[in-house]
Amino acid sequence: MLTLTALVLSAATSLRIWRTGPKPASSQLRIVCRYDVPSKKWARRKLQLPAKLGLYWLEWNEGREVVKSLAYFGPILCQDVEIGPAPKGMIATCVPAENSATAMFVPDPEVECKK
Repeated sequence: MLTLTALVLSAATSLRIWRTGPKPASSQLRIVCRYDVPSKKWARRKLQLPAKLGLYWLEWNEGREVVKSLAYFGPILCQDVEIGPAPKGMIATCVPAENSATAMFVPDPEVECKK
């Protein structure tokens, strides 16, 4: 059975996870990437939960299942990311910053974080 998990990271608190389904017996972080706005690229990070504001891609095991999700770490999130169809190889998402958040197209982290 797959477990649905959503992540929101808050600068004021910590990781918040909303999960439906049974709690997994074990979990292990596999990939952490952070989107760098100036270079418009994803960068692999150490295998620990984020501490710097920004947009992250996390991949982890929940029991035998691999779970993947964007994680938003910052005080503000976008209200709407309806910015049109994403170009090939990109996704539309919200990129948090210190005092704002911007909806934009970013390279698909599921592809880019595997490189």
